[in-house]
Amino acid sequence: MVNTSVQVAILAVVFILAITFIPSADSLRCYICNSKYNGTTCLSPPHKEHIQECPLIHGNPASLCRTMYITMGMEEATVDRRCGYLPQHKTCLNTATFQIKSTTCQCKTDACNPASPSAAPALLLVTLSAVIGIGLCRP
Repeated sequence: MVNTSVQVAILAVVFILAITFIPSADSLRCYICNSKYNGTTCLSPPHKEHIQECPLIHGNPASLCRTMYITMGMEEATVDRRCGYLPQHKTCLNTATFQIKSTTCQCKTDACNPASPSAAPALLLVTLSAVIGIGLCRP
C-alpha cells in the first residue's frame, strides 16, 4: 500500500503539471520585445512593460510564448521575445549555420518567457524536486 504522504506528493506534482501545461481560456500574455529595438529593457530579466496580450493571427490564438537568442557572426546576441502559434517538438531548440547560431525556447503560461534558455528546464526541475522532497519527508 502506498504511504499517504507519497500520495499527497504525487497529487501535488500532478496539480503543478496541470496548471503549468493546461492553457487558460483567456488570451495568452507574453513578453514581446527585441533587444535590437528595445535595448536592455528586453534582456534578462525583461521589464514588465513588455508583457502584452498576444494578438490573434488569422483568428487563431497564441498557444505559447517564445524567447529567441540569435547570434550572427561576431555580433552581440539579439534577444527576441514574442508570442508563438506553432509549437516546436522540444522546449528549447538550438540551431547553427556557418554564421548564425540560435536558441529558441517556448513555454505555455502567461509571461513565462523572461528567463534565459538554460533557466527554464532548471526551474521546473527545482519546483518538482521541492514538491517531491516535501512529500517524502512528512511523517
